[in-house]
Amino acid sequence: MINYFSNNLDSAGVDLSCRTIIEAFVILKMDGEGVISDVQKRIYRYMYSYVDDDNFRSILKETKEDLDSDVLKKFNEDKEKATQAMIEHFKCNGNALENFRISSDDPCFYLNKNLKDNIKFSKLLEKYPVGIGKNDKMYDFFSLFIHPRCELYSNSEEAIMIFRKKFVMEIIDFVFNYLKAAKLITFEEKENDFEGDFFNNKMLEGNVHNIKEFEKAILLLIDGLCRFPDGIDSFTIHFINRVSYIIKDMMISLSLGYKEHVIAIFKSFMEEHSVYYAIASIDDIKEFDYIKRGFWISSRVQLDEYFQQLGMEEEGILKEEMEKLYKEYYKEKYELNSYDDFYNEVKRNSLYFLKNEKKNYNKFVKELLEKVFVDEKERREVMTMYKISNDMAHASGYNFNASEGVVNVTCQKVMIMVFKLMRYFILNASITLSEHGFERNVEPIIKVFNSLIEMHYEALKEVLEGNTK
Repeated sequence: MINYFSNNLDSAGVDLSCRTIIEAFVILKMDGEGVISDVQKRIYRYMYSYVDDDNFRSILKETKEDLDSDVLKKFNEDKEKATQAMIEHFKCNGNALENFRISSDDPCFYLNKNLKDNIKFSKLLEKYPVGIGKNDKMYDFFSLFIHPRCELYSNSEEAIMIFRKKFVMEIIDFVFNYLKAAKLITFEEKENDFEGDFFNNKMLEGNVHNIKEFEKAILLLIDGLCRFPDGIDSFTIHFINRVSYIIKDMMISLSLGYKEHVIAIFKSFMEEHSVYYAIASIDDIKEFDYIKRGFWISSRVQLDEYFQQLGMEEEGILKEEMEKLYKEYYKEKYELNSYDDFYNEVKRNSLYFLKNEKKNYNKFVKELLEKVFVDEKERREVMTMYKISNDMAHASGYNFNASEGVVNVTCQKVMIMVFKLMRYFILNASITLSEHGFERNVEPIIKVFNSLIEMHYEALKEVLEGNTK
């Protein structure tokens, strides 16, 4: 709703939130049908301790006092409770749990009937539909857009927004009616006025000022880095817009206290940034152009496939364009013998255009961090935050990383790292342009990002000192 009323529906945070809501109602339906046992609920209740223990040590300062704290003692106590519940549910002994690599951060783990089950929310939705429109297809839509995409044509973006608005409103109506029926919400029959509640709220003047300064900096950034006498850099404009929607989402959400959401959508920011970096780092101009086309075509193929599943007669990506890309580049690059196999892989794997291997965003995130952060400790810390974000990107995942202190610390560190990564991108892009004869003054933009970094460092300091306001 925040993004809806702030005209920021393009944020991947919208897709992630909507997907999470659908998952939550799947779990509620399963519980209502008696599918989830009390022992499974105990596993879920205490499994957080495995995840949080690792992340607590990574994200907070590891002093001896921290390691001896009541928090870590509680983790150990709850780990034992989780272990005993798993032994009872899976009818195994402790050795079996130790020998089998438990996916403790898998939000569906507690729903397993057997230790080695691999349950996915997409499959659960097929079995336990919750009645939000065509919810199975809606879930697929949101799952597409939480990951990096490249939509370079206005007609595609318009079609996507039509579906997004429709689906978002269906979810808002469904949740509202559910809460109303359960008498868990009070409301007045009048139009919402987010403009007055947020952007004209005297208590949030500082936050609103920072958001508006950020928006101005993004406009300057696009003008400075992407517009040239002979045309525009549509690829980079698309990237800047995608990440700016996410950052604005983070800034508004943090202002209103939705700290978990800030952490959860860090995943989408990191993946978007790392894929762009992987493409932009390609030195060979010809290969760079092929990969860019591959990114766009991959995104379009998946979108057309989705529309076809809805029964829409989409003309789809021109077959000639796809076959041309295959023959000119990917056939030899990936040593392929079948266009059909290539097409099916593009349709299935959103990173296939970049690497002929199993989809793995972690690899690209690590490569980005190795380039941006010289300090290994800082790299590990950002990677931990990315892991926490992944943990929280599903309905059950909100039970993880919710321990006292972790959320407050992590959300501030997320904001710091987001602005640091954007600063690196701006400086690196301006240097590259300068090397090609295009001088760009990015100092005013850098000042905005430096100011935001400093502000969140101060907020982090207050949290660590126990002076949250």
